[in-house]
Amino acid sequence: MFNPKSYFLKADEAVDRYNERRAFEKDNAHLAMPFFVEGLQEKIPPQYPSEMAIVGTASGEGKSLILKAWHDATQEHVSKQGRRAIAAYISHEDTTEMSAGALLKKHKGIRERIDDNLTAYIGRSFGMKQDDIADLHMTNVISTLDYGQNAAYGEKMPYSGIFYDYIQTTPPDPFRKDMTSDSQRRMQIADDTKRLFNMATTFFCPVIAAAQTSLKKMERPYNSLMLIPGKRDFEEAKEIYQIPDRVYSGWLAEGTYPIGKLIEVDNWKFHVEPGLFFLWVLKIRYHTPETASGIRKVYPLRIQSDGTFLYEKGYHLSLLANKED
Repeated sequence: MFNPKSYFLKADEAVDRYNERRAFEKDNAHLAMPFFVEGLQEKIPPQYPSEMAIVGTASGEGKSLILKAWHDATQEHVSKQGRRAIAAYISHEDTTEMSAGALLKKHKGIRERIDDNLTAYIGRSFGMKQDDIADLHMTNVISTLDYGQNAAYGEKMPYSGIFYDYIQTTPPDPFRKDMTSDSQRRMQIADDTKRLFNMATTFFCPVIAAAQTSLKKMERPYNSLMLIPGKRDFEEAKEIYQIPDRVYSGWLAEGTYPIGKLIEVDNWKFHVEPGLFFLWVLKIRYHTPETASGIRKVYPLRIQSDGTFLYEKGYHLSLLANKED
């Protein structure tokens, strides 16, 4: 039911809420998750507990890679802090077998180091009994997260962050299993987005979720040649854009053009290179241009061989026709 009081703030109430938010950030700075891209932490503010972010790309253009890079950056940050917390990585595509193989490679097969690697993987796993295999719909995801926090360890374990890959692959909850129309699917995606948003408050940690954009056609890209998804490209269910505190979109240039192709549009002039990825910061709630200078800007990133993302101002300027930043 619509509550008009929620939308009406007197001037003094707006100021009070602004000050309350700044106090919240000060009190919880130690729990904030830094942005995952080296070189952008000064432009894009850290994400605080109870906040949800969406990362959207077209199919196969890097949303899962971003989640993994963000997870690794968070894990490294928590390790440096010496804070007791685990990251929860939920995937409907990357099985735990693949995750285990990546861990062994990363740690060169040394089990003792993996024991210090505080990540919980939620998904189907090695040796799972047939009777235990069930759809990992959102209700079951929440139950599993609750188990991990309250029962899997000797004492209650806080989450440093929850990473979810990805919204559209979530099986429907039981009461929607037989619903197949587009409108019913949109309702399911909307519900799942709301519940992911609530997870950030329930488990008092940042939540990062991936979403696939442009399932049918690109509605409002950044420009005619650089097909970075815009706000309207999250409209499979409007809640995917409206509800999260933050929304980022990305575009892998080589997914559209051959390597070496010259792109000239607006103030951009560059050749397509392997690993060239553009990030558009569409939305960050609770911040003004003064507190988050990177809002609504596009940044060219380079995907490194280890799966990390790098931003360099000099490289950014080299891709512009007019070199002014």
